[in-house]
Amino acid sequence: MANYQFDHIHLRSMDPLRRLNFTKHYLVPKGEHTTKAVGMSIRLNLNGQQFLISPPPPAESPRLAEFGLNHFGLKTDNLQKTVDELKTKE
Repeated sequence: MANYQFDHIHLRSMDPLRRLNFTKHYLVPKGEHTTKAVGMSIRLNLNGQQFLISPPPPAESPRLAEFGLNHFGLKTDNLQKTVDELKTKE
């Protein structure tokens, strides 16, 4: 079986910078995070845990489902093996 690991959490917000500032102010002790702007998105590393904060896609009208948790990402040590295993479970 493939080896899965947590990679990141992706949050959607109309104002990613405001969400980042809220998170840093209320949830993160000083000096325990790094941030990096990637286009309209912000990457936040909280003690090794990756968060991506970005606005909803511009081509779509804002809907409630586009805010908050968008998805969580996993990584694997062997992508092709993972794909093959998942195909057998269809």
